[in-house]
Amino acid sequence: METNSFTCKVCGGTEIIIAEGRKLCRKCGAIIEEKIIQYAGREYRELGNVITTKMEYRIYRLKKRIHDISEELSIPPHIREMAIKTALRLMKHSNHNMKATTIALISLLYTTKLSGNIVLYERMKKYIVLKKGRGRGIGNKKHNLIRKMGWKTPKFSALTYLNLISNRIIDQLGSENEKELVKEIVRNATKIYLDNRNVFIGKRPNTVAAVLLYLGEEITRRHRGTRKRLINLDILSNASGIGRNTIINRVSQYRRLLKL
Repeated sequence: METNSFTCKVCGGTEIIIAEGRKLCRKCGAIIEEKIIQYAGREYRELGNVITTKMEYRIYRLKKRIHDISEELSIPPHIREMAIKTALRLMKHSNHNMKATTIALISLLYTTKLSGNIVLYERMKKYIVLKKGRGRGIGNKKHNLIRKMGWKTPKFSALTYLNLISNRIIDQLGSENEKELVKEIVRNATKIYLDNRNVFIGKRPNTVAAVLLYLGEEITRRHRGTRKRLINLDILSNASGIGRNTIINRVSQYRRLLKL
């Protein structure tokens, strides 16, 4: 047995033991040297532990996809580990034709929401829509699988989205006066929500938050006697991810309900 200087691509360890013709990581025991394996006439190149069955390869692919996506989106290690455990449980109850990437996306979407970190959850949703172009399909599969497992999906409130969207808008502003104005708008929007909570029950919280900001600015401008709108539809749409037409239609609907 001898030690050679390499870097483990699994855990990042720097000490590699060469034993029985194989390069092993001293830290995690992973086999580092490449190994060619075959399934159904296709060749796959594998850099982790030895794979002997198709299921083991599928698990390897699943863990690798979760790791790669987590690295790209800066998802913390504890959420990553939670996603791997969730994915392995989902794999047992999912359709065997469902791709490992799909299960990885569903698991990360579920666990980021379960963590209560709305920023990570929204980042994950945006990744699925922009990179994969299948947000609705993944969402439907996630709901079906989670329902099949009997798990409960936590929900973010409209006030949580209100703070998220307003912080995104504040980050785009340079003037301190404008930032203070947004904070006043948020206070008025929060008051609208708390005074009329029953009106918003069962509605999509991110859409409600966008409408509240729009209506909150109307009240703020009325109090200040100004006409110029700070948060226009383009800014609000970009910050919330809700389409302009949807915001306009919902604002008209809630303005009638709230008699504003």
